[in-house]
Amino acid sequence: MAVTDPAPMAIELVQPSVPVVRGGELFIPVKLTRQSGFDEPIEWQADFAPAGVGLPPKDVIPPGATEATLRITADAKAPLGKGPLYVMATTLGGENEGASQYLGAGRIRVSSQIIEVEVAEPFVELASEPVSVRRGGRATYAFAVTPKSSFEGEAEANLLGLPKGVTVVGDGPTITKNAKQIAFEIEATDDALLGAVSGLECEIIVKSAGQEIRQRAGKGTLRIDPRL
Repeated sequence: MAVTDPAPMAIELVQPSVPVVRGGELFIPVKLTRQSGFDEPIEWQADFAPAGVGLPPKDVIPPGATEATLRITADAKAPLGKGPLYVMATTLGGENEGASQYLGAGRIRVSSQIIEVEVAEPFVELASEPVSVRRGGRATYAFAVTPKSSFEGEAEANLLGLPKGVTVVGDGPTITKNAKQIAFEIEATDDALLGAVSGLECEIIVKSAGQEIRQRAGKGTLRIDPRL
């Protein structure tokens, strides 16, 4: 063991005030404190999270920067409840190449504090019937809404997975906790490939306590038909 100078940086996770929902994602601010004169890039990564919570790959905070964002996701069957989460930060370079760099030769590594992340029920469950639209035409793509957990105010809704040549007309709809349906008007051009496309889904964005909670739900199919 050796006593050394203090680490030239410290890293901190901002404790979320809202949960991550099943099938959703949450963005957690990361703050880096640099000692005076230390301006090197810093590699950081979340090494551990509660069961069912997905973590992004390692990233680099560039020279001079002091902020980043940790994006975590929860799968549809993630266990409900709270669990610990932290991130590690390390200087780059070192005396050796390869695995020994990660193990610490020539690097300085620090940990954030341990925060608590909660996995909660999704806001809604969505279901849709297959829809068809003709080139040059419009159609309504709707999801039936089953509320699962309450939220305040209005949530944004976005339709994801549309193929090339098919777009949503106008702004996306908003929903409340009592909504029974989400409907999008879509339009197809002649660039749309004919046939069925699967994998459409809806993204729900709820704003609470100054943070955004995003949930993806519903699996849908769209068929593009020729012009009449």
